[in-house]
Amino acid sequence: MLYGILYVVEMMSQAFQLAKNTTPEIQAGSGLMVVGAFFLIFLLALLAMGGVVIYAFFWWIAGKEVVETNSKVLKVSRQIFAWKRTREYVTSDVKDLRVTTKQSGFGSGRSLQKLLGLNGMIAFDYGAKTFRFGLEIEEAEAKQIIIAIKEWLPQQNAG
Repeated sequence: MLYGILYVVEMMSQAFQLAKNTTPEIQAGSGLMVVGAFFLIFLLALLAMGGVVIYAFFWWIAGKEVVETNSKVLKVSRQIFAWKRTREYVTSDVKDLRVTTKQSGFGSGRSLQKLLGLNGMIAFDYGAKTFRFGLEIEEAEAKQIIIAIKEWLPQQNAG
């Protein structure tokens, strides 16, 4: 894919050079230039989609979520092999920790939401946003995880 993009860029560069050397000079908006630009955009879009598919494949093979909490911080990490993305939330600002129902939608849209972490089974409000995690768990497991996390949340211990 990358080779294809570089090839199209090189061909467009050669076409521009050829256009400058012809008499009369070919305009930049000619059909060849428009087709070349469209083809380049198309290949870039394919490259982006390929990246998403590769990420999804590696998530399916080796992806995992790790949730850690203490009295100050709730950490949610997503890890594929050695690559790790961690988000930290101050426990005093975590509100309304709850189990969410599975969101409806079509298969591909729901899969993309799951891949991006937008429809996990556990949700909480943090400021003006709602965050979700627990991508591959069932409702009963989510309830057990929430009970364990609530032990560390200050507002739950005060009452």
